[in-house]
Amino acid sequence: MLIKVRESIDALKPYNVGGRANLSQDWECFDWNESEFPPSNKVFEVMKTFYRYERYPDITASKLKDELSKYVSLPSEFIEVYNGSDDGLKDIFTVFVDSETSVISYAPSYTQVDTFISVNTKNYEKVQIIDPLGEHVWDFAPCMMSDVVYLVNPNNPTGKLIPVEEIEDLVDSNPSTLFVVDEAYYEFAGQSCSHLVISHKNLIVTRTFSKAFGLAAARLGYVMAHPDLLFHLRKIKNGKTVNALAQLCGIACLNDLDYLNARIEEMNDAKKFFVDNLPPQYTAVDSAANFILVKTPDSVRVLEKMKENKILIRDRSSFTNLDNCVRITIGSKKQIIRVLDVINF
Repeated sequence: MLIKVRESIDALKPYNVGGRANLSQDWECFDWNESEFPPSNKVFEVMKTFYRYERYPDITASKLKDELSKYVSLPSEFIEVYNGSDDGLKDIFTVFVDSETSVISYAPSYTQVDTFISVNTKNYEKVQIIDPLGEHVWDFAPCMMSDVVYLVNPNNPTGKLIPVEEIEDLVDSNPSTLFVVDEAYYEFAGQSCSHLVISHKNLIVTRTFSKAFGLAAARLGYVMAHPDLLFHLRKIKNGKTVNALAQLCGIACLNDLDYLNARIEEMNDAKKFFVDNLPPQYTAVDSAANFILVKTPDSVRVLEKMKENKILIRDRSSFTNLDNCVRITIGSKKQIIRVLDVINF
């Protein structure tokens, strides 16, 4: 007898972007958009002194929420902490999406979320962004006919921003639609719609410590929303999944914003250097994040050359209208010079 699997899950393919387990230390990994800089030294100080491994973590994450409250300028009751922002997104689409719910997102976009949505509804449409390598136009008309809308801002993989004013207009104009705005790259972009959750019960904003803060291995993220929405999310949330050490590391990062800002400035300088020195046969999309989407003459050849030189970048050529495109995470100027040397083959 075969074990029955939910139909919506049986139709899915595992999310697989390739492993790094067998890579030696001399490989450069510019494929997942993690920070190429280590976290603040305060994180390592916390790790040296932590000793309560036998205890469960604080399931309320109260101390971390207090620090986040200061960082995002929101009352702590508007914040919930998760084991990475993906964990929060998964719960959001579990709680607010069922088989009758219509959902739209904009393509190209973060593909992991497709799984979270498709498991819960077949009424899922991906609206193509018009001219993603150029003007980058979002057609927001379908939002008026959808129950839930997922937006990545800045967009991944293009790095383009939707102005906050446009998001506010969308949320105001569609009070019966739930907008989920993924701000994984907020620190690089410097703009957010999170303040709108105070006055809007149809908006959820997610963020992560994996990118700018350099805590990808710790798995730490958070959700900002009106308490009426968080009330329902907490019904299925397992508070023990946000481990105690991750909570302390998050607090340490938030207590060293000077370090964060210095690393962002260093990354921005390297990003400008990369764009300014890119060969003319390559086209870079202006990005508000820590990565650049690049139109290449031959993406297959570029990816091969990178691997020959122990560099991983992300192939994005399978997306509609992104033929021969690759996405490259930006690190230090030294790292970017290595990438440019390979590109100039």
